[in-house]
Amino acid sequence: VHSEQSGGAELLIRNFKFKSAIESDAELVQGAVFTDPADQSSWIYLRWLVSFAISGAVVGRASILEGGREIGLSFSHPVAGIEQISSVFLDEGGSTKPLEGRWSPVYPRKRIHSTAGGASNFWKFELAEPLDLGDKGVRVELSGAGAGLSDGRPLGSAIFKLSQARWRSERQILTSLDSADIQDWAGLIDSQLEQCSSLLELEPESKWALTTKAFLLSLKHQQQMLVSLEEPGDAAVTTAVTEISEVLNTLQSLDTSRTNYYKDEMSRINSESRVQDWARNPVREFSLSGLALTNVHEKVLMRLSGVVTLDLSNNSIRNTTGFHVLYGVKSLIMDSNCLTSLWGLSTLVSLVKLSVRDNNLRDPDILEALSNLQDLQQLDLTGNRTSPSVLENRPASLNSCTVLGV
Repeated sequence: VHSEQSGGAELLIRNFKFKSAIESDAELVQGAVFTDPADQSSWIYLRWLVSFAISGAVVGRASILEGGREIGLSFSHPVAGIEQISSVFLDEGGSTKPLEGRWSPVYPRKRIHSTAGGASNFWKFELAEPLDLGDKGVRVELSGAGAGLSDGRPLGSAIFKLSQARWRSERQILTSLDSADIQDWAGLIDSQLEQCSSLLELEPESKWALTTKAFLLSLKHQQQMLVSLEEPGDAAVTTAVTEISEVLNTLQSLDTSRTNYYKDEMSRINSESRVQDWARNPVREFSLSGLALTNVHEKVLMRLSGVVTLDLSNNSIRNTTGFHVLYGVKSLIMDSNCLTSLWGLSTLVSLVKLSVRDNNLRDPDILEALSNLQDLQQLDLTGNRTSPSVLENRPASLNSCTVLGV
């Protein structure tokens, strides 16, 4: 495998010999799983092999944030060095003018080789002066050379176009993986799905065959989105979600010790499908209310760049892990969930209004978790197990915040 990666710039999965080796290995593993369907090692290795089908694709999006004071870039993988390869212009119809500002990573994760800064899924360009677009537009150009991913691949070039009417750009693939590459792997996923279905006809209660089938269906759905670079229509989303739901519901009845895991997987699928639908026609206010979500994955939340009001009420969300990516959200509604802590929200410095009615919050230091949110004006704790002592521990930074329900 490593010998196929020499040269650095070439994607591993573009190499024909590597793809042939993957297909050959997958065929051998299929023989093993038919021999002993209960052997989890074969299934895990099979899933790892097939995951190469889309692992090389890096998707990027651009958005206008903070009422025209910032330009945001979000990526499906952590990227470093954006400040070295990007240019931002005001597009006046026939001419362009450079815009002054500064790029910075939002919550950088780590340093990677060949770059000086931290890698992050999110970058923001703070404009020297707020934009007043009118009939003008904004162009964000990435040259490619100089930025990189944690696995050493360079980032591809791209041009994002933004306007007052279209504040969020279409997404683009930013690596040398293109639609032809992705389609070239479609046969592998389809053949593995067929093999899983054949085995399930013989062993309908095979747990590992069912979990692998759910994984493959999810992978195929992601692959289809990458091929078109457009979100699938309602019918395609509904079909995919229905197929995966049926498998996960079967697993919940067969494997009761992992019920919560399967519920979390169903939660991920439901939230992804709704966000995919939203991305075709993005609006500033978005709702994921009443979907029986147990969590919302960070990679799903990161796609909501540009959303100002987010409603996650009437679900079963247990924690706010990964919510740090919602750095542009000003109003967050999480009523009627299962929250016991708000520490996952401690970095949402743009937050103005937070409603967490009817949760399981009772920590007397609950306000300490929000001490960095200096713009927070209203916090609704109604229906939680909090007492007036909460206010005794109020940080000075929240003195101007109205706290309800205590």
